[in-house]
Order: sequence, then C-alpha cells, then structure tokens
Amino acid sequence: MAALSRHDRQAKAAAIAAGEAHYMPEKPCGHGHASPRGVNHGRCLSCAAQRRAEWVNVNREKVRAADAAAHRQRRAEKAVAEGREPVRIGRMPFLTAEQRIANRRANSLRYWRERPGLHSAMNAAHHAAKPEQTIARVAKRRARRKQAAGTFTAADIRALRLAQKDRCVLCLKPFGCVFR
Repeated sequence: MAALSRHDRQAKAAAIAAGEAHYMPEKPCGHGHASPRGVNHGRCLSCAAQRRAEWVNVNREKVRAADAAAHRQRRAEKAVAEGREPVRIGRMPFLTAEQRIANRRANSLRYWRERPGLHSAMNAAHHAAKPEQTIARVAKRRARRKQAAGTFTAADIRALRLAQKDRCVLCLKPFGCVFR
C-alpha cells in the first residue's frame, strides 16, 4: 500500500481522535472509488464490499451455513432470555409410517400419564350426557365378545325404556337415573 499523503494522515488522525471507524481520503482509490477508508486497515470500503460480494457468490453454501448457525444461536439466546427451553431448529428427520405411529402412540400415552384423572372424568361426563349411546355401545361390545347376533342402537334402547316405562322387566323396580 502506498504511503499516505499529509491530508490523508491528518484525516485519519482526526477520525481516530473522534473515535470514528472511517475517514475520507483526499484522492480516490486505485479503482476510482471516492469512498471512505477504514481507520484500522486503510482499505477503500467500496472495494471491500465488492470483494465481499464476490466471495459470497463463490462460497454461497458456507454463507448459508454460517447464517443458519447464527440464527439458531440467536433463537436459543432469545428463548433463554424469555425463560423458555431452547428448541432445536432444523430439518425434521424423515420418519417411516411405523415410526410416526410409534411416536404418536408414545406421545398419547405420555399425555394421559401426565393427566391421570382427566380421562376418567371425560368418560364420566360423556356417559352422563349420552346414556343411551353408552348402553348401546356396551351392549354391542358384549354381543361381539359373546359372538351373539343382533345389535341395539341408542334409538332401540330409548324405545325399550319407553315400552317398559323405565322399569326392570324382571323385578319391576324403577331404573332411576342409571339404566343397566
């Protein structure tokens, strides 16, 4: 690099004294750019930008990898600052159908294991809201187990209750709110 002119030395010294990172030279650079130069290295910023653009075009994959790594780092730091667990970022692994089913089953089991009373409460609420459907479902399952022919629907159960006037056929006791 050529020696600096008196004007450039003064401009550089003034920039350093002011705490600036760049100074404006008296003459343009060898490529004809009339742009500031760096205080630390003395290079033309326009030339440096062109070299950087050329390097990025040649090394596009390196740039993408570095950008992705920086993005992951920023997301992890943000999660920690917000009091959350950092999440892995990246392409999800390819899973076969069997692996997806196994993952779904494991997640479902974990969900219900973490909420032990919820499943029975949900079932009880459903059975209380739709007793005829519950009775029909239980009767169908019992018939399948015994391999018996014939099925009952919720409408059939309702019709039987009306015909029996909500009383047991054998003992004539009223069913009350629970029908068995």
